[in-house]
Amino acid sequence: MMRRRDKINLQLDAVFYINAIRGIYSLSFKQLASMLKIPESTLCRYANMEVLPSAKAAADIVKALRPMADIRNVVSRLIKVNSNYIDLSSIVLNPTVLKLYERHILEVFSGLRVTRVLTAAVDGIPLAMAASYALNAGLTIAKQYMDAGFEQHYEATYMADSPPRKVSLYIPRLLLTKEDSVIIVDDIVRSGRTVDALLSIIRQAGASLVGASILVAASRDVVKTVKNRINGATLDVIYTIE
Repeated sequence: MMRRRDKINLQLDAVFYINAIRGIYSLSFKQLASMLKIPESTLCRYANMEVLPSAKAAADIVKALRPMADIRNVVSRLIKVNSNYIDLSSIVLNPTVLKLYERHILEVFSGLRVTRVLTAAVDGIPLAMAASYALNAGLTIAKQYMDAGFEQHYEATYMADSPPRKVSLYIPRLLLTKEDSVIIVDDIVRSGRTVDALLSIIRQAGASLVGASILVAASRDVVKTVKNRINGATLDVIYTIE
């Protein structure tokens, strides 16, 4: 028999997926009700939490909608790519998608000791915050300036492409130590140079690298580059541009 807590979690999952899929895929209650073979009025009551679905109904809803809510499918649907620009705003600024990313991160890094999530300012911050929350780990952000409140910093420099320039990243030494087990989170990896800089900082701190989560990789070649750099740690790449 299902425990009460497990039943409630399943019912709440069903409600979450109903609302997530409606928003992401722009479906009306009528369209979604038809997909799920549930009366539209009943589906509305579920979505508004006027009543929770039974355990069986909840399990059927989750089974039907979970594939559509897979973060890979969601990113594939929402990403906007043209020859000069990759637009992730409808992903990284969408609270529902960030919740799906939390679930994804928890699955990928489940069972691994993670004490620190590391990212570079600024675009990767929403994803890194979601990962930090999911793993109950501290969040450290590498910035292009030294924080005035700290005396000592780690520093790594790399060449950026657009426009061509040297970029230095800084992290206060107190925010990353040899006791930390770290995952790197990045929204877009185009060349791997930012990841290299973050890896340099991890080495300076003497911390351990657990893995890296990349939302979008610009090519298969850059995935190979990052995989070689992280030397056997877990690599999570959600979407690769062909």
